[in-house]
Amino acid sequence: MGQRQRSTIRIAGLVRSTEAPPRASRATLRLWDGDGHLRFEVIDDGVGFDTDETSYGTGLQGMIDRLAAVGGELHVRSVPGTGTTVTGGIPLVLAG
Repeated sequence: MGQRQRSTIRIAGLVRSTEAPPRASRATLRLWDGDGHLRFEVIDDGVGFDTDETSYGTGLQGMIDRLAAVGGELHVRSVPGTGTTVTGGIPLVLAG
């Protein structure tokens, strides 16, 4: 499996996470190319959570670690009652 395919699967995992309790009724995924990176943003309208009080657990932390291993990043913003926004990016590798 190539790096691009693995990265696509990682981003798809973020979208699938909106299906887990507490369920969101809507999720938006944005992808764009910026500064040599594939940038992404996933926004849901779920119940959100307090990022200071809640552990990322193995799911989010695993995504953070895997993206960091390829020079990427992942950031989570959430407030109880307002949903969650996950943003990040991975370097674009151009075939030479």
